[in-house]
This record gives sequence, structure tokens and C-alpha cells, in this order.
Amino acid sequence: MAQEEHIILVPPDLRQHLATAGGGLRIQADDCDSWQVPTTEEDRWLLEYLSDQTSSSRISSPSAGIRVGFNTVGVWIHESHLKRYFGMTKSSASIILLNAMPEAVREFSSAETADAADGLLGKLAAAMPQISDEVRQQFLHATFAKADINGNGTLSRPEMGAMMRKVLITMSAKDVSQMMDEADADGNNQICYAEFIEWMQASAPEEVKGAMKRSLSTGADVVKAAFRLWDANGDGSVNRKEMTTLMAKVAPRTTAKQVELLLDLIDTDDDSKIDYDEFTDFLFHRK
Repeated sequence: MAQEEHIILVPPDLRQHLATAGGGLRIQADDCDSWQVPTTEEDRWLLEYLSDQTSSSRISSPSAGIRVGFNTVGVWIHESHLKRYFGMTKSSASIILLNAMPEAVREFSSAETADAADGLLGKLAAAMPQISDEVRQQFLHATFAKADINGNGTLSRPEMGAMMRKVLITMSAKDVSQMMDEADADGNNQICYAEFIEWMQASAPEEVKGAMKRSLSTGADVVKAAFRLWDANGDGSVNRKEMTTLMAKVAPRTTAKQVELLLDLIDTDDDSKIDYDEFTDFLFHRK
């Protein structure tokens, strides 16, 4: 068995070192616990982002539904409702990088990687009380109702699968598909909420129950999942019009002027989009 690699998460102010990582470049896998070699496209998007010295924005969008940027944790790519960070093997790091940031040179455990994946929210969530199964089910029910456009109490397998992929963000698309196979008890390719919850409580494998608890562990996780449900193309942002619609639903008594002022405060980089990091920074940091 090959020796496990030591992966370092390059600090944002030293992000240009990622461009010289070569075969040592890594990106978080879908589970945000393990690391993998980037695809050709992911590698190209990163290099284009790092080489663009003329851009005044810390975030770029190389393709529809994809954004590349950096925050206080490191350089990330946001695609399919998932923010994953770039790293590099310790063996590929330069002496300059190792000397400049010795505290960054460590082997990432699963817990550390998950914290890095959540960034500021992960640190905040650690101090928040855990939510109950009842609250978790209430959120799932509300999410199901939102996805049930025609109000018939059922979702097609693709609709249910897409919804759960946004909620159980650390589960792969394959895992979610297998979960739908088991939850569709009568095999009619339609899943009702009661059918799904009954399966979750009585028959779901422990890894699925564990994924549910990890994905919806705290109040912050619920906010995070709700944001993903509003993120239509999965790039980690919603535009001001979408956020205005959301605010009208959750706070109907606010005036248009109040919403405008609120969005001005949240949109810290003035790109007319509300990034999840900007949203949570406002929600949890600015009282």
C-alpha cells in the first residue's frame, strides 16, 4: 500500500505557489475528507485564475455554475453546490513555502479537512448547540414541500435525488442514487415524504443516518443547506434579485429599502452577488 500523502493547504497570500505544484497539486474530493488529483479542467481553471493578475476581484467564473476564488482558508472552487479547496503535497512544496508557513505543513486528518471545507462556518458551528432529530426532520419536510411544486406530496426520483444532493452535500451522487433506490419502496419512481422518512428511521444504513446528522448537525448547517437550495446553478452564490425574493419570504415586513441596505452590507466585495461566505459572515459575525 502506498504511503499516505501529507497534504498542505496553501494560505491565500501564498496562493501563487499552487501554480508550481505540478504533479503534487491536489483538490478535496466530494466527501471533503480525502484529496485527489484535479481533473484537467480543474487544473486549467486554477492556473487561469492564478495567472490573471489584472482582475480586481478575488473571485472569477470560468464557466457557468463554477467559481474560483480564495478566502481566509485558501483557494477554492465552487461547483455543484460544493466548495472544495486546493492543496499540494508536502513533497512538492518549495523551501520558500515551507519556511514561510511552517504551521501549514501538517498532515490533514478528516476532522481538519472538514473544518477547512467549511471555513469560517465550520469554526462557528463547532461552538453551536447540536440540533435534534425533530428539527432535522422539520427542515427536510420544509425542503420537500418547496421542491413539490405541484403539491401532490411526491417527488420524482431525479427531483428527490437532486434535493438530497444539496442537503447531504458530503455524499456522492452515486451514494444518493443508491439511497433513492432503497427509499423508493414501491418502485413507482415517485417518493413521498412519509415513505422517505419511514425508510430513514427504520431501514437506512448507518452511514446514511450518519451523513444526515453530519450534514444537518447545527443551526448553521441548516442555514447552509437552505442557501444551497436557493443556489440555482451550484456556484455558491445567488444574485441580489434572488436574495431579495428570499428575504421577502422569510421577512415579509421588511421594506424594499431595508432589503437594499441589508444586501449592501452583505455584499462585501460589491460584485452584485451574495456569496455564501459573505452571507454567513454577516449572519454570524455582525450583530
